[in-house]
Amino acid sequence: YSDPEDAGALYLARRDGKAVACGAVKRIDGATAEIKRMWVSPGARGQGVAKALLADLEAEAAKLGLTPKQYAVELMKLEARNG
Repeated sequence: YSDPEDAGALYLARRDGKAVACGAVKRIDGATAEIKRMWVSPGARGQGVAKALLADLEAEAAKLGLTPKQYAVELMKLEARNG
């Protein structure tokens, strides 16, 4: 994201010093964000990492005063339930 003032946030989840998941909140406009780049390593899947990461990303968007685009949130929730 090119402008740090407007960008959003990037999260990196670690376990025992190793990256196991990441995700981002990208500002679309003054009120809307998109949750992007969610990834969980195969060894950490099925352990609630994606669900926790998504909750943190949604909370970050709210902290920034943004509402995540609903279609993206629903897609991420589906992926979190399945992996």
